[in-house]
Amino acid sequence: MKYNKYANIVNKNISDLDMVVNEYIDKGCKVVGNVNSVKLANGEVWWTQTIIVDDDSNTTLGEFNFDPNLKVKQLFANGKKLEAVKLYKEMNGIDLKDAKDWVDNNC
Repeated sequence: MKYNKYANIVNKNISDLDMVVNEYIDKGCKVVGNVNSVKLANGEVWWTQTIIVDDDSNTTLGEFNFDPNLKVKQLFANGKKLEAVKLYKEMNGIDLKDAKDWVDNNC
């Protein structure tokens, strides 16, 4: 079985993260590594877990075929970093510094 799609599940509440990850496991996904915590500049702590899906699961897990940050990445690739940061900020309801940090680290 070939695995080829990764997704990071993110949630503010570790119990909610556990529930969501278990739903993906029920659909055939596999957990990769440990649960990680990320502390934002504003002091909030978010929890993350990476999961992986195999080729067969991709047809039933359509969310892995869509990158919600694709537009942000396209703006950045086209030299529009400020627009990318603003869009990411609006999409995620975070402050400007956290949005800039995300764009700097992920685009």
